[in-house]
Amino acid sequence: MNEAAWSADKELLAREHRALLATVAKLLRTARAAKFVPQLYGIAYHDIYHAGQIRLLRRLMYC
Repeated sequence: MNEAAWSADKELLAREHRALLATVAKLLRTARAAKFVPQLYGIAYHDIYHAGQIRLLRRLMYC
C-alpha cells in the first residue's frame, strides 16, 4: 500500500467515525437508546480489536 492509499483509507475511516458519532448522538436522544447499548459496545470493541491488529502489523513492518 502506498502513502496515498493509506491516507485515503484513514480519511474514509475518519468520515465513517464522524457519521457513526452523529448517528449515536441522535440515537441517545431517543427513548429507545438503552436497547442499543450492547450494539454500541460491540462497535467500540470491534474497532479496538482492529486497531490492535493494525498496531501489531505496523510493529512487525518496522522490526
